[in-house]
Order: sequence, then structure tokens, then C-alpha cells
Amino acid sequence: MSRVKLVLTVILFFSLLPGKAQLPVCTANHIIYTMTQDGIYNIDLSQPVPTEVLNTISLPLGASGLAVSTNLNATSPAITFYTVVNGMYQYYDGNSWVNTNDSAGSGVNIGGGGGYIFNYDATGNVTRYDGKGDAISITTLSGFGTVADLAVDCSGNFYHFHNDIPQTITKYSPSGVVLNVYTVTGAPVFSGGGGLVVFGNDVYYDDLSSSFTFPPLLHGTINGNTINFVPSGLNITLALDMASCPGNLVNAAPLNISTCSSQLPFNWNGQNYNASGTYTATFTNTGGCDSIATLNLTVYPVITSVVDTTICSSQLPYNWNGQNYNTPGTYTTTLPARNGCDSIVTLNLEVNQPPPMPSVLSPVNLCQFQTTQPLSATATGDLIWYTSDSDGIGSSIAPVPSTTNAGVTNFYVSQSFAGCESPRATITVNVSNIIILGPDKTITICNGESTNLTRLYNIAGSTTNWFLNQVPVTDPTTVSLAGRYQLIATNSSGCMNTAFVNLVIQPAVIAFAGNDDSTESFVPYQLSGSGGVQYEWSPGPPLLNNANIPDPLARLTTTTTFYLTVKDAIGCKGYDTVTIKIFKGTDIYVPSAFTPNRDGLNDIFRPLGTTIERLDYFRVYNRYGELIFETNNISKGWDGTYKGQDQKADNYIWTLRAIDKKNVKRAMKGNVILIR
Repeated sequence: MSRVKLVLTVILFFSLLPGKAQLPVCTANHIIYTMTQDGIYNIDLSQPVPTEVLNTISLPLGASGLAVSTNLNATSPAITFYTVVNGMYQYYDGNSWVNTNDSAGSGVNIGGGGGYIFNYDATGNVTRYDGKGDAISITTLSGFGTVADLAVDCSGNFYHFHNDIPQTITKYSPSGVVLNVYTVTGAPVFSGGGGLVVFGNDVYYDDLSSSFTFPPLLHGTINGNTINFVPSGLNITLALDMASCPGNLVNAAPLNISTCSSQLPFNWNGQNYNASGTYTATFTNTGGCDSIATLNLTVYPVITSVVDTTICSSQLPYNWNGQNYNTPGTYTTTLPARNGCDSIVTLNLEVNQPPPMPSVLSPVNLCQFQTTQPLSATATGDLIWYTSDSDGIGSSIAPVPSTTNAGVTNFYVSQSFAGCESPRATITVNVSNIIILGPDKTITICNGESTNLTRLYNIAGSTTNWFLNQVPVTDPTTVSLAGRYQLIATNSSGCMNTAFVNLVIQPAVIAFAGNDDSTESFVPYQLSGSGGVQYEWSPGPPLLNNANIPDPLARLTTTTTFYLTVKDAIGCKGYDTVTIKIFKGTDIYVPSAFTPNRDGLNDIFRPLGTTIERLDYFRVYNRYGELIFETNNISKGWDGTYKGQDQKADNYIWTLRAIDKKNVKRAMKGNVILIR
């Protein structure tokens, strides 16, 4: 139950009078909860003159929006408050606010009911939350308008108040399907809303068009497809949001009844019951939501019972029904039973002597963080375990010593036999420290290199062993195989600890300096390197404009071989070379032969030279005059294939037409030999 245009955020913790947390009361749908700058107010509409009562529950810092819902995240309390802080749902657990760490979406317009919490933002996007993870988007409202308030009923249907022309309230199913559109009358049109609640056919919202301090609370009634609002007669503190108790099925507190068999049948809600059991009845409240009442009926028969009691001699005198007994024997008394049913009870009292203390092994020596088993002792009776040498409450469950912290702890055990308990035996548990190795590690080395594992952990004063796939590592100072290495370190107390090192071998760095090429003297030529994230060309300046980029510009006067070193993200290196041949003059050069064997050398046949300003076409024909390659891209060439098939070694004819840098048309033709 929220709004869009009037969205405020509570920015303080509110200090209220101490007292029991006032969780939502949902046995009847007549209470409105408002979220204000003062805190949460309770407004009980069932009172003759409803008034605002400040709730004892403080809102968390940064709270936005308020909803009442069945607890979607815990079993207790069954019904509670929800709010949004920093985009995450929080709920009140009866003592404090608990962060669910579940996203509420981008909006703060929340409302709860039917086992869900709904929320929508300023764009009309609606999300649904069921306590099982982040809220999910289910629909986007059409005709969102300038004002939008949200309410949810007990069935999980949500209502969108469009307080703009035209004024409507639209009812949606839990999955976002439109169920009904109500025409709104009597509600002033305004660009802000402080909240909306729905009780069955009753609808309430605060009218901010007349006041931002104590706005009037308007009451509407659903009549067919129309909702007519009138003043309720109540002005309330400015609400940042409003919530109510639609809920799921509301469970009333169980009625526990005990009766005597002579008083049967027992009548409850018009039904007769003749046996013990749990019975339920369903009622419909004023909000249209069902509630369940439960009867726990216990029927006591009129009985005569015998009590057999065995005690230890140390427990004498034995008090039974107000009388003290000091010797074994049989004693009888008459007792008034529950619901007026008298019972005759006979006591058979037996007195035994205490047994000897159990036999134990002590001390027990353990290592810190060691997995331990329950302590043991030998006895003929039932063992009873204690944490102190006297007094305290014993347990039949043998304790499992904690090895979280090093130190000495004493445990105590006695035995019970024939109703008597023995003296307690002591078991001393010594927990010794282990070497603290720290977390497991992952390291990465370059291909072909090795690393020293012993430098990774502080293992001074301990005996160490390294393993790879459960095979001992003979020299952990020089390892070069990838895998998950295990370190086992043992200290002087014999306590071991282990850690794992995941050794990753970086893939080999494949440097590529480009294919060998040619250019003219003093004409800028752009190199193109690849294969890493860092680059170093040699020779560098003045032949290159920058030796540390992948694609520097070269100005050459002689044929030059460049050496490229590349590094990957962790500094591993790769190497390659490229030779740039220098042509003298400004002519266009077309090779007379090439070897397209994919070895990276002379694989592509194309015209060379930097005097070409524009290539109109470069064409290659086979000996039959068939055109088998054509391009107008000076950087492209023929790779010796046609229609995906390698062409045979032969003589081929080429032609080209180009415009040189002096704007002179150049037409050339010739032969090329394809060599396999």
C-alpha cells in the first residue's frame, strides 16, 4: 500500500517508549498501520472514535515503504511488518529488523497479502516477492499516470490507484492479469498519495490535496464497478505509506480444553465431540479473508493407576502427594483428577543403592580443528554427562569436544542404575594448536617456467610434505606441472594442517608481427602486431614513431627486420619478426611468382608499392581466360584458390587499373607463376 509521487524515506531511528513489540494484529481486518516521520501509527477503525496510537516498533534507518504480511522468511512471528532499506526487504522478527538480503526491485511502493509482497516503481514495473529469493518482475502497468498507490488483498490480488484523469482503481491477479477496473468518484484529483488499503469491499486512502500535515482519511465502498469515496471523519498524521492486514489464512490461537469422559459429548461451535483430538473450524471475517480456529480437546478417563517409583537411598525421604516416605513399600491415596474426575493412585516405592562411578580414559589429546567423536565411558548403567563436577543438568548424549580453540577442558560423567546415580568421573581433553597456514592459493606461471611452492606459506618449525594427485613431490622448490598441490604440515605436538595450491600454467604467448611486406623509402608504413597486451618493437625510434604500441608507423630507407616482443596480462612473453623490403622509386611492383602454401611467406599475390592512391581493379585469369579473382582493395590479394579450391601450379594472367598519387591513371598487365 504505497504511492509514487509522494515518496519519502525515513532517515532516523525513532525512540519509542519501552514495551513489548506491537506486531500486526490480524484476527480482524480493521486496523490501519501508517508509516510517518514519527514512526508507525496504529489506527483501529473498529473503535467508536478511532485515534492514532504510536506503535512501539521503531523503523530501521533508511526505511522506505511499509507492508503487513505473513512471515515469508521465518516461522515466527507468523504475521509481521516488512519495509525496504537500500533496495532490500527487511522484516521485524519480534525483537529487531532482519535484512533478508533479497532485492525488492527499484521501487518502494509495497503491499502484502496472499503470501506475497508486491512493489512497483515510477515506470509502473511491478515485482512480486515470496521470501524465496529476489523479487521477480511480473508486469508493467499500462496508463500508469502521475499518481499510483498500491494495496493487496488476502488472495494476493493487488490494486493500482490511478489518482489522475480518469480516476480508476484496477484490480490485478497475483500474476499481473487485470481482473477488474473500478471507476473512482468523490476522490479529489491530486499529484501525490500517502497510501491505500483494502478491507474486503472497503477502501481507504489519505487525501493530500487538502493538507500535508493532517490530511483527511477518505473511505470508499466497492459497489459493482464503482468506488465512491467520502470523508471518514478522521484526519491523520501525514503518511508516507499505509498498510493493513489482508494476510493469508489467519490462524487464531488454539483453544485447549480438558474434560472428563463422564462429561462427553463436548459441544463446540454447534458440533459435538466424543474423543480427544484436534478439531478446526473456518470463519470469514469482515475483510473477506478466512480465519481458522483450532480446538485441542483432551478427554481424561476416570482411572485407577499404579505408580512404580524407584529412587536412590540418598533421595529419602520421598515426598508423594504431600506425604514423606522413608522405607520401600506400597502406599495408596485418592486424588482429585482434572475436570473433577477422581483417581485412585497406588505408589510402589523401591529404594536402591548408588552404583560405582564409570571407567574412563583420560586425558584425551586432540589437535585444533580436528574432527572429533563423542566421548566414551564404560558402565553397567546409563551414562549421564555433565560440564561441571557437581550440580548442573546432565545429558544422556555424550559430548563432542570442540577443537575450535586450543586449551584444556574437563568433562564429567556418572552412571544411573536402578534409579540411583554414581559419583562423577573426570575426562580431561587437551586441544593442541596447529600451524595456521592460511587460505588456499591459486598461482599462475608462464609456459615453460617453474615456481617455488615453499615460499607460499610460513612453515617454520614444522615437518612438511607436498603432494600432487596424492603422489609425493620430491622438490617443491621447482615445480612446473599444472595441478592442485597439497601441503601437509605437522608441528611438534603431532598436529597436522593442510593447504592446497592450484598451479595454473599460462597458455603460450603467440606473437605475430605481420607478414613480410614492402614499401618505398621515406613513405610511412604501419606495422601490425598482435598476440598480447603489451608490445615492444626493436629497432624502435627514430625508425618507429612508438615502439610500445601494436601498430607503430615506420619510416624506412633500407630493408629492415623488426623484432616484436609481446606480453600477456601476467607478463609472459612471445616473440616474432617481420621484414619490410624497401623499393627505390615510385613505381608499382607486381611479383612474378608466389607460393600459397600457408607458411606465412609469400602466400598472397597482390600489387605492391605506396604510389597507388586508388585501385580500380586487380584481376587474375587462368589460362582459359576465366576470371578467378578480382578486388579493388589494395590490401587484398589472391590466395591461390578459386571457389574454395586450391588452383594448380601454372601460369596466370593479371591486369590492374589504378590512380597513383600524382592522379595519373595506371593500367598494367602481366603473368604470375603459382608455385606449389
